[in-house]
Amino acid sequence: MKKILLLCAVACTVTFYACKKDSATDTNTPVPQDTVAVSAIDPVALSSSVKIGYGGTSVKGAFPATTTAAETPVLDSIYNGRIYTTVNNRYVLIYPRVRSGFISGYYLKINGADSYFKIDYTIASGLRKARNPNHGTRDEVNNMDSSIIIKLPAGLKGDTFSIKYAAYDSLNHVSNTITAIVNVIAPADSTNDALLAGSWHYVGYKGSESDDWQPNVEQDSSYFRYYKCIDNKIVMTEDDETTDGLVLLVTYKNKYTYNIQFSADNGCQRIYYHSNRNLNLDESSCSNYVYTPYSEGTDIYSGGYSYDATTKVITLIKDQDNAGNNFESTKYYVKELTSSRLVFYEIDRSDDYHNQLELEYSEFTKN
Repeated sequence: MKKILLLCAVACTVTFYACKKDSATDTNTPVPQDTVAVSAIDPVALSSSVKIGYGGTSVKGAFPATTTAAETPVLDSIYNGRIYTTVNNRYVLIYPRVRSGFISGYYLKINGADSYFKIDYTIASGLRKARNPNHGTRDEVNNMDSSIIIKLPAGLKGDTFSIKYAAYDSLNHVSNTITAIVNVIAPADSTNDALLAGSWHYVGYKGSESDDWQPNVEQDSSYFRYYKCIDNKIVMTEDDETTDGLVLLVTYKNKYTYNIQFSADNGCQRIYYHSNRNLNLDESSCSNYVYTPYSEGTDIYSGGYSYDATTKVITLIKDQDNAGNNFESTKYYVKELTSSRLVFYEIDRSDDYHNQLELEYSEFTKN
């Protein structure tokens, strides 16, 4: 099966969108740093109950100050004052825009709290692919397109809180600070993905330079060899001189399937099934060929998702079945979505060379 990056989150559902502040019409004026809005959620209580993705750890004390070294990372200030909307017990997902510099992680603070969080992508390297195969250098991992994920608790009192974040590199040069507002709304207000609901079966793929779809090979029976029949038993033969009196049989039978299910409250499951069987010579006869499983199983990755119908982006979040805070996100770009067919692609940023970007499209049909 071609690579499909699979990432998803359990039990928790995701629904959010981001909108850029319009100063002429937007009445949601950004809250100044370290202040709280009228209907704000208690920042101290919130900071003690949220989970921060990629193993974010809480640190008591003042938020790190911006440094002035030439190599200090720079974040795009266009995101300053951005408003994010989410739901109790779901996620706030932020993709900072990096203008320059290398990113080892982020500092994040819920304004008004007495602590901040440190997100260290080098510690979470087991959850992400290195951007560069070389080791031991400062250039080893540049997490320019990594995300900041905030998992909210259930039962929040209030509907608004503000945050600030800054990037840092491996030498702890700290970028400029970006502020944002988070609005928490009722789940009923955040459903725009009715077409996605249901179970989808992976059927094929194609590259961006190709017009032809390649089918996903679910049944693999491509390995054959000749056998003899002796005393009503199947026996292997090394006789390559002639095939007279021999029978050509499939030695291995393999099956692989992949389904993805989008459910109510933005729940998501990715289900992988595999079955590997080989010809059992002891149990087979000359008229009955028995194949015995030697490897069979189903892997289920449960979690949450969001679908932004405007930007046509599906975001999957994986959080190890809601255990701990080692969760991460993956974006898929929807090319086609109907009641029976889903086509999306992922932008592969496994290296820093994007001059010739090859996209791979994945095709699903609704079960």
